[in-house]
Amino acid sequence: MYSYTIYCALFICCAQVFSIKIPDALYDQHTLECMEKTNIDKAFIEKSFDEKFHVVKGDAKVNEYLSCLGKTKGLINDDGKLNPTLIYDTNMNIINILVEKNEDKHDLATEVTDECINSTGDNYGDMIANLHDCVVDAFAKHNVTIFPN
Repeated sequence: MYSYTIYCALFICCAQVFSIKIPDALYDQHTLECMEKTNIDKAFIEKSFDEKFHVVKGDAKVNEYLSCLGKTKGLINDDGKLNPTLIYDTNMNIINILVEKNEDKHDLATEVTDECINSTGDNYGDMIANLHDCVVDAFAKHNVTIFPN
């Protein structure tokens, strides 16, 4: 779960500030393991989103990496659906790390989870990419300020 949290945080951070360099400390063992397994580096991750801060679709390496994270962290249940408890916990972690908005963080995590828990895809990588995109859009919809101006 922590590496998915880091993954989402990384994409949200990069989405907000295009020139951001992701600190080495944010890459845990599972994230590094998936990076090594899929033969990608930090620069690749930083460039794996579009101008709307969504995951670039159709890239086999991005898909393979996201699939690895989904499987490694148990974000997808045996029945092929997203694990609501882990998704909520991940959203709460993102909120606690990044969100400076003064509102009920539990309610925000619940709302974002409820909005995104039914994300689907043709495969695990697509499902995790669609989940990420939904989370980014849900934060924006709730006027969450990730970084203050």
